[in-house]
Amino acid sequence: MVRINKKKPGVTKFQPMSILSLQFQAQENAGMLTPRSLELNSVPSTLNTDITKVAVLLFINEVVYKTLHDDYQNEALFDFLQHSMQMLDAVEHCENFHLVFLVQLSSLYGFYPSHLSEGSYFDLMAGQFCDGTENHPYYIEPPQTEMFRKLIACNYESLALLHFEHSTRKNLLHKLIDYFRIHLDGLKEIKSVKVLESVFDEVR
Repeated sequence: MVRINKKKPGVTKFQPMSILSLQFQAQENAGMLTPRSLELNSVPSTLNTDITKVAVLLFINEVVYKTLHDDYQNEALFDFLQHSMQMLDAVEHCENFHLVFLVQLSSLYGFYPSHLSEGSYFDLMAGQFCDGTENHPYYIEPPQTEMFRKLIACNYESLALLHFEHSTRKNLLHKLIDYFRIHLDGLKEIKSVKVLESVFDEVR
């Protein structure tokens, strides 16, 4: 554990998605909790220096910020986010990390893509594969569909097995954001997508 000195300037400016431990002291007759101590659970080794990981981190932070409510409590989700940050810090290549993150996050939100269905298209509204399109435009079409199947079957530990062309990666990202927007009412624009794509455009 790394103890933070609250008297030093800027100590409240933590990196996005930092895991903190806080202790509070109840104020008698005030109905309030006053921060007593603040600790940073761990110091990442690459999330401050690797520009691609910084871009992925900012994207994940914005997605979480815009899809969670302030009063939302879910231990499984917390554990997933903590594990995700640890894995992002540990992996060597992260060009597909954000895609795996979105797929895994959809499971915790209750609309994980059905990998049991068959078909050459993926219906974003129905959340399953199908043989053709209906009267709406929200589909993943061939040949990206097969790449999406591989993405669903992947986890952080098997990231190295994913090999997507740059155009396929961008297409799947926008389709997954559409998928979230369809299943989460009121989801606003994810502005960090442009930064993320710009960084990957430069490093490919």
